[in-house]
Amino acid sequence: MKKGWAIIFVLFCLCVCGIWLITNDSMNEKIDQNELVINGSEIKDAELRIYYLEDQIHSDLPIIAVLKALGYSPEWINSDAVFEISGKKYILSLSEKKFYQQEKGPKVNYLLPPPGSDSFVCEIIGDDLLVDDSTVWSVLYLSGLSVDIHIDIDNRTVYISEQSSARGSAA
Repeated sequence: MKKGWAIIFVLFCLCVCGIWLITNDSMNEKIDQNELVINGSEIKDAELRIYYLEDQIHSDLPIIAVLKALGYSPEWINSDAVFEISGKKYILSLSEKKFYQQEKGPKVNYLLPPPGSDSFVCEIIGDDLLVDDSTVWSVLYLSGLSVDIHIDIDNRTVYISEQSSARGSAA
């Protein structure tokens, strides 16, 4: 009798693990199946990921594509993208994986996980930097922008909208 329950328990565990693996693989299998919508406009060819981590939904976003869609065009100097936001210049260094304000004195890197964040992603994908949604929000906020990032897991879409209470405006 105990052997029968043990077999049923093992089969149950295998089914649960199998369903979990299938779900997680389908969420991460193709980056291009996900969509990015910024201020109501779909951003074509944006590479992003949507996934579960510790029972929470996360996404990794192409930060240069996000800034461009918000109206900030970079000036390229070697592998660095220079953005002017709210009258200040910010440098995104792809090689160093840093985003900082161009000013005299020490460079404060904004590409750090914000307090309480449970994930941090910062990887070069083509000519962009794929960064986790919490850090993207933090970088934009520290640059003077206020945005809302909403991840719709069912439709595999990330929505970013600039808030009217933004501390700065597009250059």
